[in-house]
Amino acid sequence: THVWKPLLHEVASGSLDANANEINYRAHARKHHYEFQLGRMSGLDRQAREIVIAAFRDDDGAEVVPERRISYDTLVLAVGSTANDF
Repeated sequence: THVWKPLLHEVASGSLDANANEINYRAHARKHHYEFQLGRMSGLDRQAREIVIAAFRDDDGAEVVPERRISYDTLVLAVGSTANDF
């Protein structure tokens, strides 16, 4: 999910419920006709028009979801972030 960054100080102070003001990427994708894939991008093959999503591992290192390749027509890359809200 995403919380609009100018609201983070209200979330941090407890005066705003982050869950009530977040945007769920999967719901937004369905509503706006695009596909959202959660994961760490480990490669890009521009010629084949594919991105490589790294395998997802649990806390013990066991593979939960294997590495996957996803083809695309139009690719939009969005860099994630981690909030530092005390």
